Amino acid sequence: MDTTTLWLPQPVQSMFDISKRLAGFRRQRNGLYLPPGVMPFGTLGFDRCACCDGSTPATCANCEDGTTPGILYLETALFANSSCSDCAVYNGTFALVQDETDACQWSLIIPDATCTDSHGHTINKFVVVLTYAAGNYTLQGQLQSSDQSIYALNYTLGASKANCSSITASGKFYRTTTTNVCGGTYLDYGPMTWALSS
Repeated sequence: MDTTTLWLPQPVQSMFDISKRLAGFRRQRNGLYLPPGVMPFGTLGFDRCACCDGSTPATCANCEDGTTPGILYLETALFANSSCSDCAVYNGTFALVQDETDACQWSLIIPDATCTDSHGHTINKFVVVLTYAAGNYTLQGQLQSSDQSIYALNYTLGASKANCSSITASGKFYRTTTTNVCGGTYLDYGPMTWALSS
């Protein structure tokens, strides 16, 4: 019998029990302990488990076997203020994480976005989807609010499945609404250029 537990006050025993149960847990700055494999809220814009943080990607049926990336990197430029004065938040390099339910979709919430669509919804999400239709594999990129696409781009990869471990694509987004939220050089076809890599 371990006699140590016989003389320790109950609160102290409880503390030892808790410390054993927390073995392997990671303490966050706010004092919260997270179990192994769970990422803190806000990591890459999502509250995700390790299986969905890009480290162990699910297989996208539109990619060659074994080439599905957990993260796509989207580099954007040429956003300029128009009806919104905070468009610079959409310029930069963004890490889009594979979706939990659609292995052929990657997305990212932009936490600092303040621009809104015509319905007052914040435009705060980049989405890239790899689709197959009419004999071609296509990358579809969008900048969205909660209920509509604001800017979009379709990039045809060809008739064969893509080697998604080395995807590269570039082009210009076109505006999908009548309101020019973030004007730029290409007002008619979208102010944003992108370069996508995995």
